[in-house]
Amino acid sequence: MLRPVIAHLARFADTADTFSSAVAAGGRHYIDSIVRAGGLPVLIPPTRDASHISDILSRVDGVLIAGGGDVNPSIYGEEPHPTVYNVDDLNDEFEIAVVQACVRSDKPLLAICRGHQVLNVALGGTLVQHLDNHEEHRGVVRTALIADDSLLAEAMGTTTARGLCWHHQAVCTPGSSLRVVAHAEDGTIEAVQHGTASWIVGVQWHPEQTAATDSQQQGLFDELVRRAAIR
Repeated sequence: MLRPVIAHLARFADTADTFSSAVAAGGRHYIDSIVRAGGLPVLIPPTRDASHISDILSRVDGVLIAGGGDVNPSIYGEEPHPTVYNVDDLNDEFEIAVVQACVRSDKPLLAICRGHQVLNVALGGTLVQHLDNHEEHRGVVRTALIADDSLLAEAMGTTTARGLCWHHQAVCTPGSSLRVVAHAEDGTIEAVQHGTASWIVGVQWHPEQTAATDSQQQGLFDELVRRAAIR
């Protein structure tokens, strides 16, 4: 049986070890998590070509959008806070277009950290540009309280998950058709799901970082691949 193909949206970088030129790269932990779930990860470099994006989605079974730098606040109508960093307009345009195409085609999508924020902005939502207690969300394991009737609880097999957080921003106003399905204990929005798509889920923490030893976190990748397999 063919393994479901999962598009891992890559990023351009100017340099990388063992390469003599600029690269398009994806995160190893994301790749390993997809492989453990039985999927076939394929790195897809950024593009502004709408026909290219449509062609990509017609050839893959699911999509993963990873963590990274901040989304340009101008997209949701705000001036940037001084702490906004690593804005890349090409990444923003590409990933937003992929989110919108996934919604239109009902393609399974797992969006992580920056990806979760991109999902929200792509559907008209806004972000908290800098959390007042941001130091409590960076490099720490935090508890997420998950709605028991959510796709997230089904995938992870729990309503209380502990995940590694590494962010200074968060969802503020949820985008169109997005339902908030998890909060941190301080009220920060930690996860969303699309209200009409079969399986589009965003989480603010980094499940890929602990998925190798935490079956609840691995469950997110398992469910992405399972949903991709039954399309």
